Amino acid sequence: MSTLSIRVHGTPAPMGSKRHVGNGVMVESSKAVKPWRQAVASAAVDALPPEGWTPMDGPLGLHVMFIFPRPASHYGTGRNAALLKPSAPAYKQSAPDLSKLVRSTEDALTDAGVWRDDARVAHILAEKAYGDSPGAVITIRSLT
Repeated sequence: MSTLSIRVHGTPAPMGSKRHVGNGVMVESSKAVKPWRQAVASAAVDALPPEGWTPMDGPLGLHVMFIFPRPASHYGTGRNAALLKPSAPAYKQSAPDLSKLVRSTEDALTDAGVWRDDARVAHILAEKAYGDSPGAVITIRSLT
């Protein structure tokens, strides 16, 4: 398989900082990252062929569109409450950081066995957009 497409439902969460809890144990400081990584891994496993999957290897391209729900301020008021304001942006320009979102998603894809290692990713296109169904659309393709 030279291309794999995955649709993840849920709220995208960035890989945060880790904190030391003693005896050399580090834990993720963000409580949201674990459910996000589980959602990504589960969606990835569901997208894999039913048998005979070999993790992708070689140079890989990764395209991820993270989709966030729109805030109420993007919509009108009163009878226009269901209408998007003309000034509402298409892309999310605030936290979380895009690079940290990519990192948490790459780690989840590694855990799911989609690819041998996220170090194989040689090209990344990532976006943060607003949409009706929060989550991510992920496409991984072989660059060879």
